[in-house]
Amino acid sequence: MTRTLWDLSGDLPVAGRHYPASFGQFNEWFSTEEQARGYLEAVRFRRGLACGRCGVLGPRRTRNGARWCGSCRRHFSTTSGTLMNRSHLPPSQWLAAVWLMTNTKSGVSAVSLSRSLGINYNSAWHLLHKLRTAMSFAHHDRLRGEVELDETFVGGFDEGAGSGGPQSPDSNKITILVATERATPTAIGRIRMARSYESSALCLARFIADTVEPRATLVTDGWTAYPRALELLEPEGLNYELHQTSMRGTPGHAHDYLPGVHRVASLLKRWLLGTHQGAVSAHQIDHYLSEFVFRFNRRSSQHRGLLFWRLACALTDSEPVRRIEITGRKAEMAQSDQELAIRIEELHIEHKRVREVLSSLHIEPARPLDLPLRGRRADPLHLVAAQLTRDPLRFPCADSTQAQGCGQWIVWGARSSTDWFEPTGARSTRPWPPVGRPAPRVGHPA
Repeated sequence: MTRTLWDLSGDLPVAGRHYPASFGQFNEWFSTEEQARGYLEAVRFRRGLACGRCGVLGPRRTRNGARWCGSCRRHFSTTSGTLMNRSHLPPSQWLAAVWLMTNTKSGVSAVSLSRSLGINYNSAWHLLHKLRTAMSFAHHDRLRGEVELDETFVGGFDEGAGSGGPQSPDSNKITILVATERATPTAIGRIRMARSYESSALCLARFIADTVEPRATLVTDGWTAYPRALELLEPEGLNYELHQTSMRGTPGHAHDYLPGVHRVASLLKRWLLGTHQGAVSAHQIDHYLSEFVFRFNRRSSQHRGLLFWRLACALTDSEPVRRIEITGRKAEMAQSDQELAIRIEELHIEHKRVREVLSSLHIEPARPLDLPLRGRRADPLHLVAAQLTRDPLRFPCADSTQAQGCGQWIVWGARSSTDWFEPTGARSTRPWPPVGRPAPRVGHPA
């Protein structure tokens, strides 16, 4: 029995009504191009038939099957204005690609898809990348609760990340930042992944702000860039609680303390090597990560057809992407990395200038306060600018003109914002605490 009328109303999708429940039902639903086109039209206008440009309801159908909007006076088809815009592939092959991509645990490569659909490799490669683009638009909510954070390295032919790190000239690794929710102490919730220029504080801050809700608890290893990343986010009103565990002085292995991120990173590497034979470029890795995250976050769906429904909705809701935009991602990545490298170098120069200015104040060496320190003690002691700290500052500059450009209030100290040190010879007649700042938790210098 051929199906030509589709009723996709309702808030919750139902198997056998919104999406096929099995491969046999898929073949029955989309045995002709007319059925496939009708299904895509029903998915696109599931919230009501309206013009995609002006939003006027009820555009009429023309003789050739397109729609005509009398308000903006334009024709549009089922696929116009979507990722299928101006595609030479029929709708049945788009739906077949969606089914193959979502109903296998390891996905499908471009070579396998070209053989299954009988199309050339170029068309299959661009088709998969457009579907991955739709998957990237399906990530909405940020992670909550306890979130594990770590970085991993993929790609390349050398073992490890190279002696100088993943961005050194002798390394060809790609840095991937991984975040996983802790549903229970042993179970993984949702995940997020992204390629990063490096694992510095600025890169970590951008990733945390994009993927984790404020006031969440971040569980990380002892990498010193995490506290500095949170300090960079505080001026934007993004506050997080940080739980760090240093692997150097801790018995056991890293995957015992951060099981989620290590398990997900292992699955990612296995998938890249198994399905794609490791042939993934750095400028395309973000879209492969979107595919992996899309499938992993929906691994508990009762019907694999539900993934088909979600991707079909994202496919019709997404904006068009041209082929030149897909192949031009390398230039975009190079420009983005260059801008980020310049910003990181500016921060290094600024911090160096701040240290030089503050070291000229000739403040006597500090003695640690008798306080329980949650963080790591600073060794050796160094100065940090006031705007990079998280708690009330300890004492004002002796001469504000010498600290021009780096903030009037400074602190002696610490690699972590939880390490506090008090200068022994500092004296000040300025009011304490500074205007707009809360009072310190312990006495300030006399």
